[in-house]
Amino acid sequence: MMNHQELHRNGAQKVFFVVLAMIFAVTFAKGQPSPAVPSPPNNVCANAAFICQDQTIGCLGGSAFACGTTMWFYFQVTKPGVINISATPNGDQFCSGMAWGPFTSPAGACASMSPANRVLNDPLPTLSTTYSIPVAAKGYYFVEVTTSGCVGVNVISLKGAVLGCDPGTEPPPDCKDCIGSFAPDGNKQYMVSAWVKESNAPPGRISYTHPKIFLDFYAPGNILIRTAGPYLAKGIIIDGWQRIEDTVFEPATTADLKIRLVSDTGDCYFDDIRMYPFDGEMKTFVYDPQTLRLVSELDEQNYATIYEYDEEGKLIRVKKETERGVMTIKEVRTHVQKQ
Repeated sequence: MMNHQELHRNGAQKVFFVVLAMIFAVTFAKGQPSPAVPSPPNNVCANAAFICQDQTIGCLGGSAFACGTTMWFYFQVTKPGVINISATPNGDQFCSGMAWGPFTSPAGACASMSPANRVLNDPLPTLSTTYSIPVAAKGYYFVEVTTSGCVGVNVISLKGAVLGCDPGTEPPPDCKDCIGSFAPDGNKQYMVSAWVKESNAPPGRISYTHPKIFLDFYAPGNILIRTAGPYLAKGIIIDGWQRIEDTVFEPATTADLKIRLVSDTGDCYFDDIRMYPFDGEMKTFVYDPQTLRLVSELDEQNYATIYEYDEEGKLIRVKKETERGVMTIKEVRTHVQKQ
């Protein structure tokens, strides 16, 4: 199955992101608050104000707030780019800013913030600062702006095409043709499959023992329930590749699943990794990124049908992976007589 390695290598596409700049300003005007003035409604992450594309909004209050105010905002990024945040306090007041993301949904984002997903970290107060947040992925981002003194908030102006206007507070609409994220149901059995290869394996090797797959199941709170595995390769080696295929039962209380690809010794390769319901079927297709021709089709057992073309793009050969190796099941040669 060396074609798997070639397809994996050639299938890597170069993605170019057009870096867009969007500037939104947080402008503070000097106010005269009294001790009785309440904190802003968005002074905690759970009450973050949603910022939408091409809108000018107030800070959920529009009046002077208490001294030492912390304000939270969040926005939806629909196109990656660079976001510039200009925070300018009035007079000798100070600002500091931090940001986290991306999150797939605002729900639970506040509890999931960590140094690993922090994209802006400027905790030191400054008189006037412009923060640049490199946004490399779509999703929701949360921003915390802290001021050092008694301030009043005017407006936040946003202009640009990198934001979306879905606050993420409503459940997604039903869509029978939509493909959502992979979220296995608990208390259910699944199939696990992959093709593996040991680097520099000696000739005559009849089975691979170094590559292994483990599945870790976690309950809410990142509590490990159980670890399934190791899952090992079985069957014959086909063109240097051997298949892993087994079943796994997911506990009912599973909230998070981690798949670990492990090599005991040396380098190992993993390809065509699958996990799907035990009572279901799965097919996958591989296309050439340059010509967009179908070059491989993997069936329910994760065996590939390989399509080969000539320089003119005509199909000349069809091969099939089987338990006995790779078989040529069709070959076509054409000739056009010159006039």
